Amino acid sequence: MRHMLAGAAIISGILSLVPLFLWLVFAKNIATGQGFFTVSEKYAPHLLESLSSSQVLLVQAREYFCLVGGTAGWLALFSFAVMANRPLKDLPKSVIVGCLVGVAAAITMPAPLFLAAPPVLAVAFLLVRAYLASPKNA
Repeated sequence: MRHMLAGAAIISGILSLVPLFLWLVFAKNIATGQGFFTVSEKYAPHLLESLSSSQVLLVQAREYFCLVGGTAGWLALFSFAVMANRPLKDLPKSVIVGCLVGVAAAITMPAPLFLAAPPVLAVAFLLVRAYLASPKNA
């Protein structure tokens, strides 16, 4: 069972390379100040006229949460993959929290769900594999 989960985690990890590249592009655009509003002012100014100030703040908060949470999530996913043979209780809590924050950032990212699914599945497979590696579950 653990070998099947490891294989599934490897496959979903390889499929996560496309969302990683798209997240890097998204993060670069946000970090350089070319988010939703900069692009909308240039190409679709009528969209900004219909948004209230609370909607503007919500979109900006979502963009920055995707930037910060995605950074934490990707770093945690890569470090979790390195520590994949450890039982769940021996994993650093920062890795588990980082993976959960990354999952939340992947879900809130303005992209189709099939782009968010591979990293989320990789985290799920690795968590189940770490749980099964515990001595009481072996």
